[in-house]
Amino acid sequence: MHMFRALLCLILTASPAAAAVDEFVPYDDGRLGGCYKSAGGQLYNCTRDPAKAPRDQSTAEAEEAQQTREELQALRAELEQLKRKQAQEELRRAELRRRREQAVQEAEAAEQADEEAAMQAFNEIEAAKDSERLRQLQEKTEACRASLEKRGFRVVGPGACRASDGTYVNCPDC
Repeated sequence: MHMFRALLCLILTASPAAAAVDEFVPYDDGRLGGCYKSAGGQLYNCTRDPAKAPRDQSTAEAEEAQQTREELQALRAELEQLKRKQAQEELRRAELRRRREQAVQEAEAAEQADEEAAMQAFNEIEAAKDSERLRQLQEKTEACRASLEKRGFRVVGPGACRASDGTYVNCPDC
């Protein structure tokens, strides 16, 4: 085993191709990073997304603050727009409520008017019936009075008659 190690060391030190070290080649366009170049000329282990060259810290902070202000302003504008939409929606809902209440009031008023008209018609019908009954009763009363006078009685009050001899008596049935 020791012999194998010694032989390997001798080969590596004696052969210039095997002893060549890979070289790091930086990017030449100002970016940070680069690639490793093998002894065979192949590039490997390149940085995927090399970082930009460092900026001045105060400029970066100013740009970040400006971006934050712009984002905040955009959020404020969006919030104001949402508030306006919400206010419009509330106005729309209030208008719908008002219209619904007005429709209910109109329906109740129409129902009340219908009930009043029905009640008035009923009262007129009942009044007409009462008038007819009264007319019939008056006719019957007049016919009874005439019948009693033919028999010699004179009606002097409700249910009271005066006989032909001048005595007061209860009126006989017609």
